[in-house]
Amino acid sequence: MENNVQVVIRVRPLNNTEKNLCGYNRCLRQESAQSITWTGHPELNFKFDHVACESVNQEVLFRVAGLPMVENCMAGYNSCVFSYGQTGSGKTHTMLGEISELGVNPGPECGMIPRIFELLIARIREEEESGRDEKLKYNCKCSFLEIYNEQITDLVDPSSTNLLLREDTNVGAYVENLTEREVTSVGDIMTLLTQSSVNRKVSATNMNSASSRSHTVFTCTIESRWEKDSICNSRFARLNLVDLAGSER
Repeated sequence: MENNVQVVIRVRPLNNTEKNLCGYNRCLRQESAQSITWTGHPELNFKFDHVACESVNQEVLFRVAGLPMVENCMAGYNSCVFSYGQTGSGKTHTMLGEISELGVNPGPECGMIPRIFELLIARIREEEESGRDEKLKYNCKCSFLEIYNEQITDLVDPSSTNLLLREDTNVGAYVENLTEREVTSVGDIMTLLTQSSVNRKVSATNMNSASSRSHTVFTCTIESRWEKDSICNSRFARLNLVDLAGSER
C-alpha cells in the first residue's frame, strides 16, 4: 500500500422495498475504479482509493481490502479495518456476512472477518511448516468487545461489563480484564464470532428492523517466536476489525 490509510467505498444495491416504492432510484454513478458521482443538483464527484460497485461480491472486496491486512500482520505490523456508514448501508453484512454455517471454508456470503481469518490461519500453517528448522511457532489470541452508551462490554463474557480502558508503555492502549481466547483454527474463530455476536445490542430503527446499536471491536493478537543463531526472537502484531454502529443522521 502506498499510504497508511486506504478508503474504500462500497455501493449497496437497491433492496426490494426500495424497488417496489415510487421515487427510489440510484443516486450514484461510478466513473472509474476510484471515482464516483452523486447525481444531484449540482452533481458532486468524489475520489477514493477504490470504489466497489454494487456488483462486487464479498470475495472480490476481501481481496481489495482484507488480504493486504493479513500480509501486514504476518510481517509484524498492526492493522485495522473498520466499516462506517448509515443504518442499513451494509456494514455488518460487509464485516461479518452470513456466518450461520460453521465450517473450514467460509461460504460465498461470508464477510471480511471470516475471510481474513481463513487466510491468516492458512498463512500461519505455511510459515510454521517452512520455518521448522528455526522452531517457528505462532500463537493467536482473540477478544471481542462492544462499546454501547460509552461503556465497554466483553462480548465473549457478557457478564463482564463497564470495563476500563488503560494504557501501558509496552502494549499501548488495552481494555482491563477483557477475555482473550486462544484460537488455532478457522472453526475456533467462527464459533467465537457466532456465540459472541448473539450478545450484541440491536434494536429497530426507521431504516432497519435489527440495526446494530453499538460499536464492536474484534481483536486478534498474533505472536511468533523462532530461534536463529542460538538467539530467541519474537514478533507481535495486532489486527483490529471494527463494526461501527449505524447512524440515521
